[in-house]
Amino acid sequence: AGHLGDSADTLLNALRTKDEIWQKLERVYVYARMKKDEDNRVSKYQAMNDRCNALIAKVSSAMSFFTPELLSVPEDKILGFIAENDGLKVYEFLIKDTLRLKAHVLSEAEESLLAQVGEVLSATNDIFTMLNNADMKFGEIKDADGDMVELTQGNYISFMESHDRNVRKSAFSNVYEAYKSLVNTISATYNYNVKTDVVGARIRHYKSARSAALSSGNIPESVYDNLISVVH
Repeated sequence: AGHLGDSADTLLNALRTKDEIWQKLERVYVYARMKKDEDNRVSKYQAMNDRCNALIAKVSSAMSFFTPELLSVPEDKILGFIAENDGLKVYEFLIKDTLRLKAHVLSEAEESLLAQVGEVLSATNDIFTMLNNADMKFGEIKDADGDMVELTQGNYISFMESHDRNVRKSAFSNVYEAYKSLVNTISATYNYNVKTDVVGARIRHYKSARSAALSSGNIPESVYDNLISVVH
């Protein structure tokens, strides 16, 4: 911190160190998340995943200085570093993409604050995941052989692809009746998920939540509109 603009070598070392930290953290996250995904009801892996998310928030907060500081260095100086040091070539796209988003990056203090509340901002997603994958039951249906089988998220698609229309109908009806029985809880969760997106977009000075969502991939909103138009 405070030295990213000192030299090309310093910037390269910082980027490599940042990568090393995130690669270790990603291994931890992927393991914890996939163990939880095996069965969302297992408290051991719920706790492991929660600890990992807390660590991600902590690391994100500690690294929150990086982007604001990088963007405080004159752009021509940063591009000069890339031309000067071949090691930075692998980071050229990342650096230029970061420069593109300059208008939406906040101060170091603000970025740190957002990073620390990252766990809270993802709450609606976690709530729906637990509701959908752990708590909800879809009952039993009669399969193509006439046997009663428990309907789950795992086998739903295979039943929806059955040659027997009665199997398809039963699977569809059971799943959406289960969702309908919790429509108020699901609606409230979705409502606050939308509000989170809207507030996040406003904080980062985007004109809309949609604009913010497409920004990271550098996708013009016209592409989104055209996709919807073509599908219709």
